[in-house]
Amino acid sequence: MKENITGMMVYYYFVCKRKLWYFCHEITMETENEDVLLGKLLDESSYKKNAQCTDARVNVVVEGLFEKYPSVEALAAADVEDIEAIVRPCGLGKSKARDISACMKMLRDEYDGKVPDDFNALLKLPGVGRKSANLIMGDVFGKPAIVTDTHCIRLTNRMGLVDGIKEPKKVEMELWKLVPPEEGSDFCHRLVMHGREICTARTKPYCDRCCLNDICKKMGVE
Repeated sequence: MKENITGMMVYYYFVCKRKLWYFCHEITMETENEDVLLGKLLDESSYKKNAQCTDARVNVVVEGLFEKYPSVEALAAADVEDIEAIVRPCGLGKSKARDISACMKMLRDEYDGKVPDDFNALLKLPGVGRKSANLIMGDVFGKPAIVTDTHCIRLTNRMGLVDGIKEPKKVEMELWKLVPPEEGSDFCHRLVMHGREICTARTKPYCDRCCLNDICKKMGVE
């Protein structure tokens, strides 16, 4: 186990203590494992679009889905109605089930059952938008990515990195001009962490506790 505290350890402490434990014990996540890639794709593209579906619920549903259909081929061959019955707890069952079925069929028929590591190829998969594709590119494949979720859009506008832009793709394009490609994915994860703890949405942001207080433009903050 590592003895000296590093910046990465501090980062993991705030972002995910499970990842901190893995890091300290020099355990590498199986990012190239087919099941991990497929799970990430299903998680990000099919479920998290529904804000009412919590991460805990997603984990339960994905586990049940994989238990019954353990591979791309099995899921591609499944009846849409059977998929819908499993994913219904996450809401919008019919549309999500259709997307999952079509996505798995495309992975089977065009990508030999593998999740592509190309951004434009990911966008062609049913149910996958720019946010999902960027998440997969950054978190799974370790490639340049900028994920413009609600935290990213709120914080970059407040800080003045973008000027009154709310459309996710436009925010993404502006951030590509400012953030080094290799830093994009981590930058967005830090925005999520900061948005949850300090620069909150439903309460007045805790500017007195903010490490960016002296440089933030505080746009829209009273």
